[in-house]
Amino acid sequence: MDILPPKYKTAIFVHGCFWHRHRGCKHCKTPTRRRESWLAKLEGNDAQTERAESPADNSPGQSEWWQSARTERRPGKAIPQIRPSPARAKQIADETGFVYSNLVRHHRSKDRLSRQRRSWNMSRIRGKDTTPERTVRSLLHRLGYRFRLHVRIPFSLSPIGGEGRGEGARSVIKTKSRTPRSVSVDILLPKYKTAIFVHGCFWHRHRGCKNCTTPTNRREWWLAKLNGNAARDKIHQRALRKLGWRSVIVWECQTETPKALERLATTFILLAPL
Repeated sequence: MDILPPKYKTAIFVHGCFWHRHRGCKHCKTPTRRRESWLAKLEGNDAQTERAESPADNSPGQSEWWQSARTERRPGKAIPQIRPSPARAKQIADETGFVYSNLVRHHRSKDRLSRQRRSWNMSRIRGKDTTPERTVRSLLHRLGYRFRLHVRIPFSLSPIGGEGRGEGARSVIKTKSRTPRSVSVDILLPKYKTAIFVHGCFWHRHRGCKNCTTPTNRREWWLAKLNGNAARDKIHQRALRKLGWRSVIVWECQTETPKALERLATTFILLAPL
């Protein structure tokens, strides 16, 4: 029995379609190798489930609620689900760890991966040559543009505003810090003075996008990190604008469908002056 909230006398079984023989499901298959052995095992699982669903004891209250639930079953009609109020569901989650997913949005659970494995996964996330970036580069090349990749445009910050000596990528912007910095541009079009950034919707906070989510584990840490990415992007765009560069943001979701790519191609065509 996977979940058993004691108060409501409701047993919830979470079954795999393959292991527990979900009839009519595409996952309910039988391996061809050692077929007889597999049939005996899987049918045994099904029989064990049927025995678990029919309690044999006559403890007070148990047979009554179970039999009443079974008698309400009719062809084409689902058994009414017994759900507590949101406040009670949260109390059950705090006391027992059982979660009603449609009532309690966030569950206090640790990461299912170990810290070492999570660190290894994060280290494999690429910052360059991602799939959306390669898609944008291919589109630009088909449109006849020639570009440079992953160019760093330096700038520095200081309390006094104004432009420094030099022009273009070697100019200096003075704002609030004396620490020299640089902007890493994904795709640079030097002829048209245009810098193209290909941003991931999750990492750079594309507001309103389905991919702009926030992990529930270590939520405060993630919010600080992701909001910091978005703030840094605004600083870089402002610096490039003062240097005379035009910034174009391409989001990951804009490269996923052909229609979105067509709209993106129209934007790129407008970059070149007539």
